[in-house]
Amino acid sequence: MHDSEQSLCHYAAPAFTQIQCADGGSDVVLGNQDTVTIDFDRATNIPAGTVWSHTEVLRNLNPSVGAGFGAALTATWSSSSRVVITVANAAGAIPTLSCAQVSYRVSTAMGLRDVFNRSAASSSVSSPSMVSGSFAITEAQGEVLYSIDVLST
Repeated sequence: MHDSEQSLCHYAAPAFTQIQCADGGSDVVLGNQDTVTIDFDRATNIPAGTVWSHTEVLRNLNPSVGAGFGAALTATWSSSSRVVITVANAAGAIPTLSCAQVSYRVSTAMGLRDVFNRSAASSSVSSPSMVSGSFAITEAQGEVLYSIDVLST
């Protein structure tokens, strides 16, 4: 075993810790501007401010629903341990999709490692216990929107 291979064994690869879904619009289903925030247990080698295209999100995080998220996704790394996926265009999305129905898997080919590139490439897989939130508006949000609509008419 080479020294570089041996050193990789001592550092854990980044792993999913929490996945939070949020409604970004005023719809009651998966729609435009809805978000999925994924937290990792440690800083990664992806710097804050990095932006991924639709293809990169699908390739690097492998959401189990693939195109079920719609026609266009973006992802922005708000820190080196947090990425926020945004539904930019929900055309073709599965409207009844719940947050808990989606799982994620880091592609080892993307080379997601710890911030110092010491770990092996992550192959983290999400579990249902990590997931919270919803793509739909809450009852309280719906009441506020209804009140605004009534007041504006």
